[in-house]
Amino acid sequence: MTNFNYKLTMILCAFFLFAQNSSTFSQVIAHWDFNSGTSNVLPDVSGNGHDGVIENGSWETDHLCFNGVNSEVNVESDPSLSGMNQLTVISKVKFNELPEVGEYSRIVGVYDEFNGFNSSTNQAYNLGIDSTVEGIRLIFSVRTGSSTGYDGINLYSLIESFPINEWIEIYALFDNGYMALYVDGELIIEEDFYANANINEADSPLTIGYTIGTNNNNDPLNTHLNGCIDDLKLFNIIVPPGLVAYYPFNANANDESGNGNDGTVNGATLTTDRFGNENSAYNFDGINDFIDCGHNSSQVFSDQLTMIAWVNTASQSNVRFIFSKWGGANDNESFYLALNENNIPYGKINFTDTQEIVPQSSNSIETGNWHMLAMTYNRDSALYYVDGVIVDTIYDNREILSGTLPLMIGDDNGNNLRFSGKIDDCRLYNIALSFSQINSLYDITTNVDFNTLENNNIKLFPNPNNGEFNIKLQNNIENDIYIYSLGGRLIYRNKVKNFCELKLTSLNKGIYILKIISKDRISTEKLIIE
Repeated sequence: MTNFNYKLTMILCAFFLFAQNSSTFSQVIAHWDFNSGTSNVLPDVSGNGHDGVIENGSWETDHLCFNGVNSEVNVESDPSLSGMNQLTVISKVKFNELPEVGEYSRIVGVYDEFNGFNSSTNQAYNLGIDSTVEGIRLIFSVRTGSSTGYDGINLYSLIESFPINEWIEIYALFDNGYMALYVDGELIIEEDFYANANINEADSPLTIGYTIGTNNNNDPLNTHLNGCIDDLKLFNIIVPPGLVAYYPFNANANDESGNGNDGTVNGATLTTDRFGNENSAYNFDGINDFIDCGHNSSQVFSDQLTMIAWVNTASQSNVRFIFSKWGGANDNESFYLALNENNIPYGKINFTDTQEIVPQSSNSIETGNWHMLAMTYNRDSALYYVDGVIVDTIYDNREILSGTLPLMIGDDNGNNLRFSGKIDDCRLYNIALSFSQINSLYDITTNVDFNTLENNNIKLFPNPNNGEFNIKLQNNIENDIYIYSLGGRLIYRNKVKNFCELKLTSLNKGIYILKIISKDRISTEKLIIE
């Protein structure tokens, strides 16, 4: 997919910017972990109160099974469950039987077809599979404010050799008309429908394991899942695939990935981040300060890994751990980021054969300055980055040892190799981000190059004004236009050629980011509404 790297990079950057600028970053709509239910109640562990009522389900260890006939979970209708302009659905599911040709199996949805295919007030979104003569299709359907019934946005992907009796993880993303589906971290299909619209505000209940409905003959539509679900999450933002833990340190050490890897602060104190924002990073004294983020089932690694942390180190003459799952028995250690006694950044990855690799920089970093350190591994090579630049490459193809030691910030587990200085924006993925994604994450958070329109023969006028702008392009080719809030939320997108009128009078006064992507360049400018 030619545009995928760019689109995923923008998703990563928007997620970072939104979290970085939100002091109350909490975008989990609901989280059903299937670990703490009773015979007829499925608790929403997000704290948002979207508990489900179970009918005819069968509890097994840490998951709920559905019989394909009348097993279902119903969650009371609530405005927060629909009406968003961004949606991420993450589900671990196992299909015991696949539907017959012409039938469906639904995982989750706010989607009542019983009240009519064309009743958009009852339909928002649904995720599941159907069976055709060609095979099994993964389906993600969304109804927007301008669509009704089957005229909405539907993303289909035919899956060869669809797995039966095997757990898979499905990611479904909707971002203002851009949609994508992943299975086990692999992009299956993506498409940009350029809808620029919110998902419908539906008054239907949310259903798990089926959707309410009838077919064209008004007969009951059997969409019941024959299989099991373990862990289901809904977000009203785009959560990057593979994100295991994220710590923007917005006045706390909470994990904002939604995976529950919250940190317990031991001695470290809140301080200013690299943008000068107060209470947005942590300072560690190098003696007894650390953050313990524990271990849970989301911290599973095998073939891929990405670790990222921003550091501002103080002077210290010993090894300092930054971000780690390390310490103790070698057969339980996984990986870490650290600085050695000469202030040289390095990392380590342990494999299932208990052999290790140590990617590292050949140069030290300055004390008192912020630097972004990153390490990736994809069962082909390990790359180490300093400030978006690759400084070391080690080729290897072994499996990562996925240990159960706690995830630590500012320390390892038991050796007291504690960091001295500031740490911010720690992120952990179970995928390997690409060079362009790492590089763009560094660029967009440090030195975004604005005022590039005129250099690329693009004119924006008048700017600033009350929300009515003109864009004149002289490249005579189709361009993609994106407008983001300073918080990173995509609020407008379109395709234009030669000339465009932007009517943004409905937006609040303030500064926005305009990006124009053409065939061979990206132009960026601040757009100001007075």
